[in-house]
Amino acid sequence: MELQQLINLLLKDNIIGSYEYCEVVQILLLPKNNNYALNYFTHIECSSRFKSAVDESYLTSKPITISNDFKLCITKKIIPVNEFVSTFISAENTNQWIYGHKVVDLDQCFYAGAKFIPEIDPTSSKYGQFIPLERYLYGGNFNGNYYIVELFSKKEKLLSMLTKDHIAKIQSHINAAGLFYKLSALEDRIGNIVCKIPVENLHVTPKLLNEQGIILNVEYMPCLSDKKLLKIIEQRSDGLIYYFNTSFVESNSFPIKLSANQMTNLITILDFSSRLPLYSAVFDYTRHYGYFSHITPPLICGGSPDEREFIDMNQKSIKLPLKTLTYHGELIEFIEEGNAIKRQTHLEENWMQEHGYLKIYKSQSHAQAIQDIRDILNNNILFDLEEICVIDPYLSAGDLINTVLFCKKYNIKIRALTSYNKIHNNLITANDSDFLGFKQGQSEILARSLSNVTDLKIEFRTIRDNFGFAFHDRFIMMRYKINRDRVWSLGSSINSIGKEHSILHIVSIPETVTSIFDELWELTQDTKCLIYKNF
Repeated sequence: MELQQLINLLLKDNIIGSYEYCEVVQILLLPKNNNYALNYFTHIECSSRFKSAVDESYLTSKPITISNDFKLCITKKIIPVNEFVSTFISAENTNQWIYGHKVVDLDQCFYAGAKFIPEIDPTSSKYGQFIPLERYLYGGNFNGNYYIVELFSKKEKLLSMLTKDHIAKIQSHINAAGLFYKLSALEDRIGNIVCKIPVENLHVTPKLLNEQGIILNVEYMPCLSDKKLLKIIEQRSDGLIYYFNTSFVESNSFPIKLSANQMTNLITILDFSSRLPLYSAVFDYTRHYGYFSHITPPLICGGSPDEREFIDMNQKSIKLPLKTLTYHGELIEFIEEGNAIKRQTHLEENWMQEHGYLKIYKSQSHAQAIQDIRDILNNNILFDLEEICVIDPYLSAGDLINTVLFCKKYNIKIRALTSYNKIHNNLITANDSDFLGFKQGQSEILARSLSNVTDLKIEFRTIRDNFGFAFHDRFIMMRYKINRDRVWSLGSSINSIGKEHSILHIVSIPETVTSIFDELWELTQDTKCLIYKNF
C-alpha cells in the first residue's frame, strides 16, 4: 500500500481513532561548518489527547557538544495532523523534513511500511519475550495495539560520524530530557522517523490472566457501531493449530474468555471492511524444551564458477571450486531485517549471560566461576531433575565437593568421570599400586566430606588402560526425566576455570554430549575404573 493511501486509511477514515493534532519530538545533530541539521531520531505520536498546537520548545537548554564535529539538540512541538501528513509524505520524496523554516537531512530514507504492535502478556512466555520497538521506545510490553509508520534511514552519514561512545553520550542526554527512547539498544532505528498511531476507538481491559485462564473485557466507541468487527481466536502448540474460531461482534461491550491451557493464544479483533487490526494479543503458555530460536530474513543468492589453485603440504596441486554469493534486488529490502537480526543476536547474548547460559572470565576469576557453576546447578532444578553428570579429564574429589555437592536437589544422583592417565601425565598407568594409592586418597576425601547418612548418591570413575577412550572437553550435564537435558561446556577444568581466560556456556544440542558420556560410562563399568561409590 502506498504511503499516501495508508496514511489516509489510518488517520482520516476514523476507523482506529480520531486525531487532530500530533506531538513531534526531534533529536537532531548539528554538524560543524554546515548549515543543515541531521536527523538522529524523530518521533511523532498522533492522539486525541493533544487538543491544540504548541510552539516548538527545546528539551536541551542549548546545543550540547558531543564531539568536535557536531552538537546535539532536542525539540518538541505539537502540530495539526494535516500539516504532519503533508510533511511526512514530502519527506519520503525529498529526503528532507521541512517544516516552517527548518530543514532536516534524513540521510537516505525510504518508506518501511506500517507495522501493528500487539500486546504480549508479560506474565508468560519462555524468556520474557518482548517486542523491541515497544520496550525500547515506550518502556513496556503490555501497551501494544498501535500502528507504527516509519521512514527508515540508510544512515551512511550517521555511521561515518558516530561511534559507540557518541551513541552512549547522546543516550544520556535523551534520558536527561525525560524521553524514554533507548536508541542505544535500538541502534537500527537511529536516523529514522517513527510515527505512532494508537488504536483509540477500541479498549481492552484484562480481567484475569493466570493459571485459571484469560478473561478480557472489550468495549468499542459508538463511531464503530456501523462497522462489522471480526473476532478471531487461535490456539497453537508444537506448530499445530488446536483451536480456531471467528465470529462477528454483536454488541459494543463483550468479554473474551479462554480456559487455562498450555498453548500460544492469539486473539485478534479487526475491522472487516478495511481488514485493519484493532486489537491483537499473544498469551504464550506453552512448555518449551529448547533454549532459543532464530529467524533470518530471506536472501536470494547465486554462485559463479570461480576457482582457487594452490599447492598443499604434500606438494600436490589443489583446485578448489569457490562459492560467490550475492543478493538480487534492491538492497533496502534487506536493511531493516538485517539490522533486526543483529539486534536479536545481541539480545540473545545478553539473555544468555543474564540467565547463566554464557559466562566469560578473563583472569583471576576462579572463585566466581565456581560460584557460577553452583548457581547453574541450583537455578536449573526442575521437578524431574534426576542426576548430574560431570566429565573432566583432571576432575578430583575436591572439584566435586566444591561444585556438585552444593546442588540443593534432594536425593540427587551424581556420576563423574575423570582420566587418571591425564592427571599423572602418562599414556599408560605404571602399575595397579599407583592407581590404588590415587583411588584411596580420592575416596578418603569424599568419605570425610559426606556423612554416613546422606541423600547424595555419588559414583566416581576414571578411564584407564583399555577401558574407555581419551577425552579432552569438560562438561557438566543436568539430566531430566521429561525435560530436555541441559549441558554446559566448562572451557577448562574445574580446578582452573576462571584463572585464565575461559568461557562457560550452554550447549545448544546436549544430546551430542550426553551420548558420549553414556558411552564412556558403559565402557568403564569394570572395577578397575571405580574410584568411589557410596550406594
